[in-house]
Amino acid sequence: LFELNGFPSWFDSLVRIHPKAFDLTLGNEISLELNSKISDQNNSIILHRISNVSQTVASLLVPRLSQWLENQDDIFTEEVIPSGLAYRLSHVLDVILKSGNQNAIENLLVVAKLRLADVNHFELDLIWLKTLVRLDVSIGIEYLENRISDIKPEQNSKAVIYFCSLFRNRHDAILLLESNFSPPILLKLLRLAYHHIRPEDDQVHEGSYTPNAR
Repeated sequence: LFELNGFPSWFDSLVRIHPKAFDLTLGNEISLELNSKISDQNNSIILHRISNVSQTVASLLVPRLSQWLENQDDIFTEEVIPSGLAYRLSHVLDVILKSGNQNAIENLLVVAKLRLADVNHFELDLIWLKTLVRLDVSIGIEYLENRISDIKPEQNSKAVIYFCSLFRNRHDAILLLESNFSPPILLKLLRLAYHHIRPEDDQVHEGSYTPNAR
């Protein structure tokens, strides 16, 4: 049933004709993976593929994914977490953001705010903050500003990591060219960036280029 990085194309037809049967099979398998013990190993076979499923398949899975998010109060507030949790969370959020209906997106906005209010782990904080910016850029940038307001500008401060994680040149980065980034929001971001990511702290390259967070 698996193809490279995804599921067979005929899954769409199966979902349209037998949605309940599909949900009882693949849906239950996803729930089992989500509710299984989380380790430091990213070995979730199905979760690895659901980010690439079609809108037809994803929309059927969104309710299960949303329910899992809402029922994880304890583990998301712990200071020490297995790395597999971040992997699991990122894939779940990706599907909901891409394929969730208006109700699912509105619920996710509420959940993201709640998680950001009590999260104790930096990696999870980054994931939830990125989600909030995607859902509501104005509120998300306000959260970012509050997160880094007390951080002293340094070459490799936490503020630098926030900016790098949110806006760096990666497939999951937030694009500043998107229409929801209004001129006032871009101006606020620019001022924050120049305050924390100072040109005088940039690495001077002589010879080969050495990539880093900056």
